[in-house]
Amino acid sequence: MGKAQQRKKVRRSEALKNPEAVREEVKGSRLLIYTAIIIPVIFAVISFNRCYVWQESVSMWGDVVEKSPQKARGLSSLGGAIFKRGSVGYVDEAIALYERAVVLKDDYAAAHYNLGLGYEAKGRLIEAEEELKEAIRLKDNYAKAFNALGTVYVKLKRHGEAIESYEEAVKAWPTYPKGNYNLGIRYGEAGRFTEAVNHLGVAIHYKPDYVKAYYNMGIFYARKGLKVEAASNFAKVLEFTPNDEGAKRLFKEYSPK
Repeated sequence: MGKAQQRKKVRRSEALKNPEAVREEVKGSRLLIYTAIIIPVIFAVISFNRCYVWQESVSMWGDVVEKSPQKARGLSSLGGAIFKRGSVGYVDEAIALYERAVVLKDDYAAAHYNLGLGYEAKGRLIEAEEELKEAIRLKDNYAKAFNALGTVYVKLKRHGEAIESYEEAVKAWPTYPKGNYNLGIRYGEAGRFTEAVNHLGVAIHYKPDYVKAYYNMGIFYARKGLKVEAASNFAKVLEFTPNDEGAKRLFKEYSPK
């Protein structure tokens, strides 16, 4: 049993031993500490933030948590809003909120999914795997969780399992651009050219401005010696990002002379 699983078991066993005491503790000291310390810190950060949309989202969910600090959905959603900021400190704050959410509602799939994303962002990959698997166990056909689990497996260099997870993602959500993109990339790296370009094509069909998909489609065509097709995809990259020097060089290299 891994350390993360042990921590999770301890956390749950404590709740089972004396649920009323845990409930009172959550209502009392921990949530008072959270409300008194974490919320003011979050709003202090918000006051200096330049991104209005992000600020509005955090402000809205922060207000929800202030009013109902025992609601797992509010905690998880506030964590998600903070997580979108992306820097290390924000990720740590988001993880703390996700962890609190799964303590309050252990069968909340979205909170486990979000916690998995947070752990993955911090490089805590085994813990991320556990949380994402738990999200999938709790919610059938959870395409985003399968996709995120695939990314964790890529980072763990478990490429066969990554492909399987991405396949489950697109099985659950066939038009999912990100899932099709990731599956296409894995197929391409595995030498499965036809499947790779098919899935990248699906990603582009449902997200026509998917620059990375065009770029990698061009790379895979180039590897197969299909210069015209490669150049066509690099040209699409340049339509969206005209200053991309790499795409410029590759377009020139593979364009018909």
